[in-house]
Amino acid sequence: MASDFWFGGVRPGRAREGQGAGGRRQGAPPGTGRRRRTVADRIGVLFVGALVLMGAVLGAGLAYDAIRREIVRPHVAQRWPHVRQVLALRLHQDDPLEFGAVWATHSGMICGMVNGRHSFSGLAGMTPFAVDGERAVFALDRTAESFAPYWRDCMTDPWIKVLDGSMQAGGCATQLGQARCVTVVGD
Repeated sequence: MASDFWFGGVRPGRAREGQGAGGRRQGAPPGTGRRRRTVADRIGVLFVGALVLMGAVLGAGLAYDAIRREIVRPHVAQRWPHVRQVLALRLHQDDPLEFGAVWATHSGMICGMVNGRHSFSGLAGMTPFAVDGERAVFALDRTAESFAPYWRDCMTDPWIKVLDGSMQAGGCATQLGQARCVTVVGD
């Protein structure tokens, strides 16, 4: 029977000793033998394997991001006083600034909302800002098209929270505005 074995198994189309046709034991009821894997079975196994691999990669990426966030958080907190000075200088304002939500992105930008004085010395209401390096960029200073890339990066990547606060723009988001504005809720 040595000629029946091929690479440690049975040649295709031949049965082992004690087996009938189709790989079933002789005398065993039909349907109890080993079934051949179809193309659909193999595709299913590959699909499940791909899902498991993608889950492992995603989980590793999330874990890496969480570890990196905890490493970078002290650097962002250390940089925040300097960013406040850059904003105060840019707004030509000595008195304390009122901030809404402020956060850092993966790229190192500090973004958020600030209530500062405009050129007529009145409060402008909460205005979006982005600080990239030493340069503060405000929505009121630029056209919508030139500010959009900064704000898109800020809104799509809020990584490390610096300050809690409102994301709403305008006067109603300020401390003074919250006392004067009325919120209307529809039925």
